Amino acid sequence: SAKGGGAIYGELAASITTNDCIFTSNTSGNLGGAIYVNGDVTYSDSESVFTSNSAPNGGAIYSGGSSYVTMNGSTFTSNSATNNGGAVYMYNDGTKGTNTFTGFTFTSNSASTNGGAIYNSNGSHTIIENTIMRNNSANGKGSAICTTSGSNVSNTFEIKGTFTTSANNIYVAGNSYLIINSSGLDDEDNSRANNTWNTFVSGVTNNITYN
Repeated sequence: SAKGGGAIYGELAASITTNDCIFTSNTSGNLGGAIYVNGDVTYSDSESVFTSNSAPNGGAIYSGGSSYVTMNGSTFTSNSATNNGGAVYMYNDGTKGTNTFTGFTFTSNSASTNGGAIYNSNGSHTIIENTIMRNNSANGKGSAICTTSGSNVSNTFEIKGTFTTSANNIYVAGNSYLIINSSGLDDEDNSRANNTWNTFVSGVTNNITYN
């Protein structure tokens, strides 16, 4: 247990890399149940597993300041946040780099407020590509993803490649912009009346771009 990052804490100028790791049942009293990065930190990961980690914000991972995250092929299962970002909480300023998540699976992550799997805020620019979202939940907005920002800053959340989902949705709020460059949407449980993006996305519709 820790105030930030139950397993890994990175701040100031650093480069952190994990590969093929298992992060299980880590907790934080504040931000990032397993991983906390802030300041000018780069965090890279490949093929790791994050299970049953918990924190008030960012059940598994928190990224703030000018830090950014690059991840490939990892899975997030049953992570939880008592506030926002059941699995991942992005609160970086976007000045150093773009958060990228490629080939991911998010399953049964939960947030008591917003963003059951991912919460994207502040000036963060986040891209997910070839992603599976299954049975994530939030008591507030965005059972899969909530992307939001205040009036004096904007951010971008982009979806690329394929997007497979089951009983999840995306919420856009504030001065946040959602860009969908996806090559395919698969509604696994056919929970929508029609299998189109506008049945999954809600919020500030003027800030949503379909390419």
